[in-house]
Amino acid sequence: MKLLDGLQFSVYSLNADFKNGEIIGLGNFDVHNTEFIKEEVSIELSLNFPLITFQAENYKMKGAVMEIIPIAGRGVFEFQIHNLTITGKFYLKQSDDEKSILIKEISNLQFSIQKIVSHVEFDNNIDDIANAIITDLLAGYINRFNQFFVKLYGGYFINVINDFLNNFDSWQILATLL
Repeated sequence: MKLLDGLQFSVYSLNADFKNGEIIGLGNFDVHNTEFIKEEVSIELSLNFPLITFQAENYKMKGAVMEIIPIAGRGVFEFQIHNLTITGKFYLKQSDDEKSILIKEISNLQFSIQKIVSHVEFDNNIDDIANAIITDLLAGYINRFNQFFVKLYGGYFINVINDFLNNFDSWQILATLL
């Protein structure tokens, strides 16, 4: 899915720019523990994505992680996220044009990542060391602070998913259950 061409983001003082980026693996997932609650128009579920790969032909990054640790890099970018599990209670709503199922809000949102594997070019000097540190530590730290990320980026996550869901005429399916 080529949706990240020219993606730019800034987190605190870390700025990044990706060219010809893509995410692979979002369509391959398993659904666990699903329960539809008609009265609330909600669904409790757990999704597992076995492998999500984010890659870019070229990236440029400069800044500092948490405004403390300086970081810079450019080159090829590839992150593999192994076994991303997302759980929560998703409250659903009808889109403004009355055609799509959208997410109104999510309660008890949690996620976990088994492992992140990095194949990123930093400066051609410390690439192997930096990739090993990311592979060994990043998933653990992200899991430890998952509620911080949920609170910080939960609304953004809902907006991104709703932009995708708004492409489908799906409300008729849910309307038959209500």
